[in-house]
Amino acid sequence: MGSNRSGFVEFPQTLQSGTAAFSARPICCCVTFLLPDIMAGDSDSSVHWHRRRGMTESETTPSALTDAMAQGHVTSQFVGFRLADQDYAFRIEQIQEIVIPDQITRLPQVPAYVDGVTNLRGTIIPLINLRRLFGIEEQSQGAPTRAIVVNLGDRTIGCTVDDVSQVIRLSEEDIQPASSLPGSQQAEHIFGFARHHDSMLVILNINELLSPDKLDAVHQAATAGDESARGSA
Repeated sequence: MGSNRSGFVEFPQTLQSGTAAFSARPICCCVTFLLPDIMAGDSDSSVHWHRRRGMTESETTPSALTDAMAQGHVTSQFVGFRLADQDYAFRIEQIQEIVIPDQITRLPQVPAYVDGVTNLRGTIIPLINLRRLFGIEEQSQGAPTRAIVVNLGDRTIGCTVDDVSQVIRLSEEDIQPASSLPGSQQAEHIFGFARHHDSMLVILNINELLSPDKLDAVHQAATAGDESARGSA
């Protein structure tokens, strides 16, 4: 590990997006990955990438980007991540940063999918375990994880995943809306599906997935099939 002029610590395994690499720096209880400057030029901001070059801030809201994609004017960028053997993605404009969780404070009497809370540079944020939320079998103890920190209105929430892969650019034509599939009313947290290289990418709707008042419904919808299978066994 070495350090560059900006004071960031270079990580031995950097996350690649084209020719730009993710850098990392240690903070009070986790290590932060700063996404490369692919969306704006403000090098002083850890979230400077949330605005595309040549677009105003109002044009980068989720609704504005969805409208623009529907008109075929722009592509949209997503951050890919993995849970077990399935690839998922979030829209990049709602992601604040990616961290390696370290000190997690467990909380009593909370759902199993809540890992606890952590201190992110003085801000206490909850951590939602997406494996548990979706009813996916736990990883082996000590397996590496990442936490994707997202902005949900005035809330900041972290969600733990197995790994974060890359920044993915998709056009509207690349995405099949989940609303076109049977039973989609029970899975409003799924925005759509896209073929990326040799895998199927599930694109998740952050607002529908991580809103505190919707987490229980997401968990129930995600685990309903498993419970039915156990009941018929």
